[in-house]
Amino acid sequence: MDNQEKNKPFLIGCNGRGVQLSSIDQPVGLEELPIREQFRLVKEAEVFDYFDRIPLRSNLDKYLSAMAEFDLPVETCSWFYKLGSDDALLTDNLKICSEIGAKCHNIMTFKEHADGHNLTDQEIADHYLDVYDQGMSLGVEPTFELHVNMWTEDFLRISKVAKLVQKRGVPFNYTMDYSHVNFKINNPEEQKLSAIQEQ
Repeated sequence: MDNQEKNKPFLIGCNGRGVQLSSIDQPVGLEELPIREQFRLVKEAEVFDYFDRIPLRSNLDKYLSAMAEFDLPVETCSWFYKLGSDDALLTDNLKICSEIGAKCHNIMTFKEHADGHNLTDQEIADHYLDVYDQGMSLGVEPTFELHVNMWTEDFLRISKVAKLVQKRGVPFNYTMDYSHVNFKINNPEEQKLSAIQEQ
């Protein structure tokens, strides 16, 4: 690690979807607050450096307005995709990331193709390479995210896919998501599935 790597700032982001004030009298609820209010609460916490969420085309103006008002950038974005049906959505989301200045797109890909077959390791590697080329041309670095119900949930596949990607001279970016673990806590069915996958 060179000095430039050591001196990079450590940034903390927050996904605004669940952010809300709470107390014993006002417990956390499932209702999502308006976008401006999400940005306001994240900014006023004085803990976070950026907002972590991708806008939809329909609310892009609200995001840009809140980003400017609260001086809070969107650095990373996340979304989930099914190959064979969400290809255009993924391309457009990469463009949205670029338009708002996000530097990274966390990609969650389901293990099944739209036609019903389970994706092979090679199909996932080819998908990554295609997304990498698209994203890097827009200044947005893609990363594949570990998430429940996605191909990454089978941990043994991750290193195989990474090796296929790296053989092409491309770095394999990977994001850990703690929510994967949360889904397993006190959920015997999910724990059983994980045990089967790890055998």
